[in-house]
Amino acid sequence: MPRSRLLKRLPCRDEAGVALIVVMQFMLVASAIAALVAVGAVHSLRNATQDAAGTGAQSTTDAGVAEAINYIRENGLLALTCAEPLNPADNSWQSAAGCASSSWANPTSPSPSVGVRS
Repeated sequence: MPRSRLLKRLPCRDEAGVALIVVMQFMLVASAIAALVAVGAVHSLRNATQDAAGTGAQSTTDAGVAEAINYIRENGLLALTCAEPLNPADNSWQSAAGCASSSWANPTSPSPSVGVRS
């Protein structure tokens, strides 16, 4: 059967609904692109927030190291003492003469969790 006969046998040759299908396909593609842009913006915002937090933490640690170096330069290494953990009896910090006498430095009986503040 020739092709022209098949086309003649079709009941409707109206193409009015084609525009609706094309517009719907366009809207689907536009929605997908908009969703990808939104996801990218959210990830970018999250990365910027984490970067700012990391920069703040880095600045804080740099300041602490600078303060420690300044203290050592002014007072010398012999001025450093190790603090004992919190004294449970009177809720005060105990100061040891040296790190070797600290409870956490004792190899036979270390107790790092005793009196630690929360």
